[in-house]
Amino acid sequence: MQSFLICNLIAIKRIILTATITLALIPFISILKLLNVRYGKIKCLYMRSICKIIGVKIVVHGKLSKLRPLLIASNHLSYIDILAYGSIAPIEFVSKKEVSGWPFIGILAKLADTVFIDRSRSKSLESRKKMDNKLNEGNVLLFFPEATSNDGINILPFKSSLFDVVKSNTPNNITLQPAAIAFTKINNLPIGNGWKSLFAWYGNIGFIEHLWKFLKLGHATVEINLLEPIIDGQNMNRKLLKEITEKEVKQGMSNILSGIKTK
Repeated sequence: MQSFLICNLIAIKRIILTATITLALIPFISILKLLNVRYGKIKCLYMRSICKIIGVKIVVHGKLSKLRPLLIASNHLSYIDILAYGSIAPIEFVSKKEVSGWPFIGILAKLADTVFIDRSRSKSLESRKKMDNKLNEGNVLLFFPEATSNDGINILPFKSSLFDVVKSNTPNNITLQPAAIAFTKINNLPIGNGWKSLFAWYGNIGFIEHLWKFLKLGHATVEINLLEPIIDGQNMNRKLLKEITEKEVKQGMSNILSGIKTK
């Protein structure tokens, strides 16, 4: 009973602290946007702070490419992905437009300067133009080719449509960097497959239900594998580029779960 009570109190404390910091930051970020002031470092500090509050430790393998414009393709586990990637660099994200209206996640996505796109075929060109604009401004942009979150064990087939961005007519060649993310530990103990659903948000699990369970878990370790960049993507058709990236991301996630480190 005591353990149950303590877990709930910890979750409540985490929610209050996260809400307080987020609500305090929103008007500050809004002012910086109006003044056209870059605030990438502030976003990173915010993401790192939230990760610490909710008990998420980030371990990074490999290095973020220094080439710009840079597009990152990663597997997708849950809303924690934005916090994890956003904590390591001023990364901006690509997400379906519906996310902008979701509770908490929508706010988090907007603070991360997410590019909200319409995934319907009729709007595909418009979506790619939005991504092009962000990349041409020198931003690092990350998208999730699965187009939804997975179960934390198996990566879903990648969608090829947004890989067209790499071949778009832009002033500079776009570098594509595959990346993998995985939950590996809870309270410094390895996470078994049976526990993955407590971390990965997928299927018909409600957001509030999942978040509440997650916040009560303790301290989780999330590992990110930044893989070798693909610098000649302009010379590949999008299907080939998708296949190469998917293979690299699957191997990168497998290496994380197997304890194989990327240099």
